[in-house]
Amino acid sequence: MDVELGRGLQVPAVLTGFYEAKTLELRDGIGDYVKNVKSGPTYYAKNYSEILEILRNPLQNLLSLEARLRGSNSHIARRPRSDVREDGKWTIHRILARQAPGECDPYNITDKYFEFNRADRSEQLLHAIRDAVVVYIDWILSNQSYSWEIFTYVPDKRTTQPANKMGELFNLISTQIWQRAPYLACLNIFEWSDEVSSSTRRQPTAEERRKFVGSNLSLRHDVDVRGKNVIILDDQYTTGATADALIEQLRARGAQNVLFMALFHLVSPVNSSKLCPRCLANGLTKQLQVKIKRNDGSKFYSCVPPQYRGDGCGYTENIG
Repeated sequence: MDVELGRGLQVPAVLTGFYEAKTLELRDGIGDYVKNVKSGPTYYAKNYSEILEILRNPLQNLLSLEARLRGSNSHIARRPRSDVREDGKWTIHRILARQAPGECDPYNITDKYFEFNRADRSEQLLHAIRDAVVVYIDWILSNQSYSWEIFTYVPDKRTTQPANKMGELFNLISTQIWQRAPYLACLNIFEWSDEVSSSTRRQPTAEERRKFVGSNLSLRHDVDVRGKNVIILDDQYTTGATADALIEQLRARGAQNVLFMALFHLVSPVNSSKLCPRCLANGLTKQLQVKIKRNDGSKFYSCVPPQYRGDGCGYTENIG
């Protein structure tokens, strides 16, 4: 609640993890780690000294991709869910930036998520994303007690536009990684079925998304992952369904530790304090949401209608 208030005020917020809650409070989310992270904090701190470090060096303590797009370097990534170790094998999820619907602090880079998914995305953006991923992988390679053997990515379907956006980015990253860690094999190990006609985003629930990915995106038969530690890169993390489906396939083929990292984490929406004038004229009180146009990245207010999973009238108003 406090983090979302900070986002509504458009100021940075620090999510603290000073202690582990013994009980779960559904109303406020106390004890619900996933819900708290999904609220979209700017920073995360485990103790007071980390808060002081954030105040002294705010840019260097941003998430890796958010820092890079402000001319700084950071190896910080956030856990969208807790790490899990089963049978001696780690499953790790990490995100490098926030995709924040609605109001947010000035460090969010939601507009860059939409630019990345456009055909006219800039070379400057691609290089910034490449550099952020490389900084984080460099840190992982130098700070883990075990070695990573495979670096791969979630490919785009043949029908996705712009075509091969993740493949293009992966090639840029791989060139840098190979120079630093030639032992890390950079290759595409997943492939979509030729018959796939829908998309992950069109699946309404996490379980349906997991089933869709598991049925249509497969680990290639010519790739040996037995006993290997694998890093997977994706563009967006929403529910973790894609990660779950691909990690399940890797483990079925004998993979060891798996790190699933995504560029952007879709966090909870936060409405604007601005009310819809059309609804007010009709005696209704509806808060507007800040939205971003996919084609040019400009922001606008929206009274989100039902066809876009809202309950508003569809009123829009440009910002700035």
